[in-house]
Amino acid sequence: MNKKNIAIIIIVLIILAGLFYFFDFKNDKKDSHNCKISKEFWCELENKCLPNGEICELKQTELEKLLDKAVNTIGMNLTLMNQVIKFNSEKEHLAFNAKGYYFSDLQNAEKIIKGFEDLENLLKENNFAENNLNKTIETESKIQKMFLKEGLACELAKSDNPNQTSSVSIFCADLKDRVYDISSDIGKDCISDSECVVITDGCKRELVCKSNKYKYFNNCLNPTAEVDAIKNANLGGCLCQNNKCVGKPKSDIE
Repeated sequence: MNKKNIAIIIIVLIILAGLFYFFDFKNDKKDSHNCKISKEFWCELENKCLPNGEICELKQTELEKLLDKAVNTIGMNLTLMNQVIKFNSEKEHLAFNAKGYYFSDLQNAEKIIKGFEDLENLLKENNFAENNLNKTIETESKIQKMFLKEGLACELAKSDNPNQTSSVSIFCADLKDRVYDISSDIGKDCISDSECVVITDGCKRELVCKSNKYKYFNNCLNPTAEVDAIKNANLGGCLCQNNKCVGKPKSDIE
């Protein structure tokens, strides 16, 4: 084999090595966020890698989109609030962690009447509907309507208050975000001690042991979490006995 052929072989090998590096190594090379440099980029808003060509933007859930429309319909700069809403199904009474808005004005002011009507129209335009299991509550001082759409539930209310004002509120929830009354037996089940945690029952003013797999709410008018209002503040921890979360006094721990 002459020198010319050897040189050609060497050049070919160098080219092949370069192609191997480009397609096999460089294409799989990742940045500090573990994104493939040749195919992906890091999107800070979504906190994940996105394919090249996609737009990096904060994607809203259906609930967030609805609440944005609601506050725009109201036309005021309001603070997003949290509230538990209750809903009836064919088998049981349900409760959900909801988010929404509340505003007030002079009793039966135009802003109140129109605000309630506009929000009701908004829900209907977005394919929410009332149902027979959650009938409208209407008295001289209050109207409350429940609306349901696949995956979402909303409570719309208008109330006349004792201080000569009226208020309108809309609170909506994802049906996956269910909560349970802390006084119910739901949440006592467990497999190990690590599943049981101490929670304040603000209605009975006591500490109880519940499973950390569930979310809870206090189904009473004036719940409290103040330490000096708790009856059995000597509860020192929780145990899982016979697959039920039970309390353990501080004296047993110390």
